[in-house]
Amino acid sequence: MADADVSGQRFLNRLSMTGDRAFKRLYGELRQLPSAAQESIVSGLADENDRFYVFVMQSRLGELGYFKNQPAGRLDAATIRAANAFCRARGTAYFCSHGPMSGQMAEILSRVF
Repeated sequence: MADADVSGQRFLNRLSMTGDRAFKRLYGELRQLPSAAQESIVSGLADENDRFYVFVMQSRLGELGYFKNQPAGRLDAATIRAANAFCRARGTAYFCSHGPMSGQMAEILSRVF
């Protein structure tokens, strides 16, 4: 198993034992993993923990200048607007048209980690 796979699996194991209050800390840990592990985790995160996926989406879109609020892990109108703006800017609006929780959006988002 590659180092990125091992790092990613360890991260997901910790995530499964953690509540919402630890999302900020976990996001920091995610960002410290190798890029390949980050991409792999984010692409499948909605299936693992949908609230943390939204928190990760909000955090990363905020870093990129699309999301202006504090990440909270709750899918709201501001998150949807930010995701749509991100997709339009990347030329991937069609693929994101299934919504921010879709596998297509997760895949596109994972590419910016």
